[in-house]
Amino acid sequence: MKKLLIAAVLAAFVSTSFKDGNDSFEVLGTTKGFKDSAKIYIENPETGYIDSAYILNNKFKFTGHVDAPTPFVIRTSFFDGMPEFNMLWIENSKITIEAEKGSLKSAQVKGSKVNEQNSVYRKLMQKIGLSQDSLYMALSMAEQESDSLAFPKLIQKQHSLMKQQSDLSCQFIKDHPDYLLSVYHLSSLVRSLSKEESKKLYDCLSADNQKTKYGQQVFQYLKLSKTFKVGDTAENFSSTDLNGKQVSLSDFKGKYVLLEFWGSGCGPCRMENPNLRNTYKTFKEKKFEILGVTVDQNKKDWERAVKDDSMNWTTVSDLKGINGTAATIYSIQAIPTNFLINPEGVIIAMNLRGDNLAKKLGEILNK
Repeated sequence: MKKLLIAAVLAAFVSTSFKDGNDSFEVLGTTKGFKDSAKIYIENPETGYIDSAYILNNKFKFTGHVDAPTPFVIRTSFFDGMPEFNMLWIENSKITIEAEKGSLKSAQVKGSKVNEQNSVYRKLMQKIGLSQDSLYMALSMAEQESDSLAFPKLIQKQHSLMKQQSDLSCQFIKDHPDYLLSVYHLSSLVRSLSKEESKKLYDCLSADNQKTKYGQQVFQYLKLSKTFKVGDTAENFSSTDLNGKQVSLSDFKGKYVLLEFWGSGCGPCRMENPNLRNTYKTFKEKKFEILGVTVDQNKKDWERAVKDDSMNWTTVSDLKGINGTAATIYSIQAIPTNFLINPEGVIIAMNLRGDNLAKKLGEILNK
């Protein structure tokens, strides 16, 4: 993952490239309905990096260099309570986008091979996208009105739409094995599909796609991932703490260990930290440890969260996000996720939250 330095454009459209050289990209935007000097933001969702440009005379521009085609989100500031956004792929070519206030999500993006592929994918998903938008509004209204009868039905519909979207994505991959967009979507889908289905989709990809970063992520998942249940022996792994020290799960053998997968930007994870802090304080002298594995990709975010939440237990990361070695081995699909492991290395409980962790440890350690 790479940080990119994005130049804002002013009156003369003077811009600064990310990197010297001839290989560069240029994103040229034309807008409608935005005020002069309004900001538009560009973000790499894989790194969380955000920067902005000013709109002037209904135009904006970003320039720079990427080492490989990279997905970005282009968005406004908050508009009527929600940011408008669109996804585009940036590669070293000329890319244009027509952005109208109120409908940035449907803006036309042209230029570059992968954006052409993305247009095909978006057309395939258009009907489901409209249904998801309507469902989101219905869910928000049901939540506001505390409609307990409507909510379960809407959640069921949401799951159905997600399944339809997954099925269409799988068909897209089969139909376009040489598209970079296909292996990109497979890298996102692989954790929600069976290994058998993921393997079939991976095998159908072109050789060039299998060699990409996303293809390697799928390969590593197929190679390393396991499905764990209570009674299974935990799999050892090694990662790095904030001081650069290598830490292994096996270092904690002989103790009860809570293996906690979390992230600095995960609200439920951060809300759980006070409970973990209290539990750790109560039981750390009774052979109990916590090993936190963050899916952060930015060390500063990880470091800040540890400090802000007073996480005085061991935390590690290889800064590869959900594709990190530990998260891959344990098939992590969502965070927070945790595993309670006994001194012999056997998983004795999973996903203990709130008071449940302290209760479980009390039953075991206060005998």
